[in-house]
Amino acid sequence: MVQGETVYITPSWVNATTQFDIAWDTSTLGLTPKGDWWGDLALLGRTGSNQGEWEWDQANHVLDLWVPVPNSVAGHRRLVATLYSADLPLKKGAKGNGVVAISLPVVQSPPFSWEVKN
Repeated sequence: MVQGETVYITPSWVNATTQFDIAWDTSTLGLTPKGDWWGDLALLGRTGSNQGEWEWDQANHVLDLWVPVPNSVAGHRRLVATLYSADLPLKKGAKGNGVVAISLPVVQSPPFSWEVKN
């Protein structure tokens, strides 16, 4: 069964909040910890798309958000952000910290907090 949530991102470097939507298939979550996500956060990948793919490291509770790179070798993608303390399926009230990917044009990986609101 396909489920989803909206995740709210609050950067530490600006007084603003953004959000992204994430979907997962509960019947294959343990077997295939990958799925789709959508939101303006994807634009940080500089590909012109607000869609991406997530990949979950269940053992470490880490959720990586990727965006595909157009006009490149099939499967080439850029890491946009990493969410820590992320367990799927996400539940309302879940929260943690994360960082914007270091592959972006920044000196340090800017931190943020994330939350699935009630």
